[in-house]
Amino acid sequence: MSLDIDEEYLRECQEKLNVFERIHGITVNEKAIWDRVSSRQREAIRLQVQGYIEKLAAIPNPTGGIRSLVPSGEVFHLQLPEKGPFAPTQEFVAAYKNHDVLGTIPLDCQPVFSHQDWDLSNLILYPNLDAVAGVIDWERACFFPEGGRSMHKMCHQWDGWEKLFDGPDFPRAST
Repeated sequence: MSLDIDEEYLRECQEKLNVFERIHGITVNEKAIWDRVSSRQREAIRLQVQGYIEKLAAIPNPTGGIRSLVPSGEVFHLQLPEKGPFAPTQEFVAAYKNHDVLGTIPLDCQPVFSHQDWDLSNLILYPNLDAVAGVIDWERACFFPEGGRSMHKMCHQWDGWEKLFDGPDFPRAST
């Protein structure tokens, strides 16, 4: 099936329109699928996703704060009862001082853009399981300290995926 969209209409409705493309591949939504991925393939996938995390982190943060892209700026995540937005990281950490779910977030971390839900079920792998063909479910994307490292450590599911954030460095506030 072909979807033809008038270019002028697309320009006029750009902010109100989502265009979807089918990504052919395999979603890692069951442990049995992840178990088929060899350790070599897992490492290659981890490195590929780390590259995505680093590219997303390079997107300029227009406010410098912790916020989503929706007009209200609220951060959407089931484990985060305080939705924000938060001006600096210190404000966010203060709001969660009585919640141990996030672990330690350094106060000098600058929020960077993140997918914010690097669950394996949000990755589409090529059928040979060697690489990521696409990333889905961007509804939680936001600017967050360390690209969402603390959220990932709290929510990861399967062996090997807990190391996703081992390696990338994130910007710190200059002193």
